[in-house]
Amino acid sequence: MVIYLGMVSGIFATFLWALFPALCKLVLVNLSPYQFLILRYGISFGFLMFLSPRVFKYFHKIPMSSWALIFVMASLHNATQALCLTEVPVFWYVLFFSCSPILTYFLFPGHRHCSNYAYLFLAVLGTYVFIDIQTIPNAPSGLSLFYLFLSVVSWAFLTRVMIVFHEIYTDFEVSYILNGSNFLIAILLFFLFTEETISNINWSETITPLVLISITSPLAIVLFSKSLRIVPTFCIASQYIELFFGLVIGYVLFQESPTSYQVLGSAFIIAALIGTTKRTIREKSRLSQDTSLQI
Repeated sequence: MVIYLGMVSGIFATFLWALFPALCKLVLVNLSPYQFLILRYGISFGFLMFLSPRVFKYFHKIPMSSWALIFVMASLHNATQALCLTEVPVFWYVLFFSCSPILTYFLFPGHRHCSNYAYLFLAVLGTYVFIDIQTIPNAPSGLSLFYLFLSVVSWAFLTRVMIVFHEIYTDFEVSYILNGSNFLIAILLFFLFTEETISNINWSETITPLVLISITSPLAIVLFSKSLRIVPTFCIASQYIELFFGLVIGYVLFQESPTSYQVLGSAFIIAALIGTTKRTIREKSRLSQDTSLQI
């Protein structure tokens, strides 16, 4: 039963992340990227503030190197992602991030099965078909590509360091830590790189999608952390299905008809996820049997 909870958590986390582009599209009509970041993470952190006492109580049980790594990686990912979303075409963003789960899987401890790599590469193939690699837009600047590279690498290392925090903290507390780190970097970006304020915002058109993002963002991290704790390989692979969810959301909300490439790419991604699911269930069943025999 626990294994299915982990799988559902991973899929639902990916679904929530797939909602973000549509919600961001509504919010960024009235907000600059810097206003958006400080309000999004500020509201999210406010919802989780009640967790502060326990997080600080067990602060000393996590090595300082891990605290430094999670703060640096969260900050780096947040900052570079904001720059990428405003300066880089979606094609290149998706192309680079298709490599992130493979890098993340490589960073995880333990034996790495060839079949899992095969399923990840099938998902990558589905991603390339989905975005129609034959219609490559002009490449962004070298600096923008470097930001993309940093964003991908920082997310992979951020995912890896989460398992250190799993030893002490709950999934809600992991979300608190990540949102707190993101809020701090959002404050720095806001005051260092812009002279804007939040006093002249059109709140009537902004508040609803902004609050939705601010609630679903930490919830997605909670669910992702839960899945990573229970079924890490499946959790890593499930990130690819975000494209399929985005396709469905685009059709339902914006009546965007899918192309044949998107349908075929989604089929490859779903097939890869099904293969990963079967592999994960077999691994968990074998481990349960081995434990029963030892008892």
